[in-house]
Amino acid sequence: PTKTKFMPILCFIVNAYFDKVQKKLYNFVMNKVKCLTIKQNEQNILIIEKSKFITYSYYVNSVSQVKDYLDRLERAYYDATHICYAYDLLSGGQKCSDDGEPQGTAGKPILDCIQKQGVKNVLVATARYFGGVKLGAGGLVRAYSQSASLVLEKSEKKYLSLCNKLSLKLG
Repeated sequence: PTKTKFMPILCFIVNAYFDKVQKKLYNFVMNKVKCLTIKQNEQNILIIEKSKFITYSYYVNSVSQVKDYLDRLERAYYDATHICYAYDLLSGGQKCSDDGEPQGTAGKPILDCIQKQGVKNVLVATARYFGGVKLGAGGLVRAYSQSASLVLEKSEKKYLSLCNKLSLKLG
């Protein structure tokens, strides 16, 4: 008899507790991290001193996607003098490559542009065709920076909403 007398009170307490836990879980799960990225892939062509800079921006989620896009570019622009790139992933991976250009004159300026624009999960790659006029280190930095900035400005942006993952085992 006493068990049934306290049962509704116990059920109320348990339900109130689970409501409170459920609200906390909901708030935890909905605690979103907003991150800016590009909405679609884009291309830009820039000619400086007869050198042609063909630059692409790609939305990527992983290093394997980066490699896939770079493989495609290498096949499409097999005769390019250089294919320089940089990427920055939300998961923490970032890399840049000068692909034979003087160190720090191509990949790093591209990565700097990605970071200045505040975008993640982005690969920016430039196929360069040498036009016969040497640009010098400063000229290369300006050319790759300008090319990357233009393609990223051209790229429509969107926010990624990432939720915390939670698994809960009851019982």
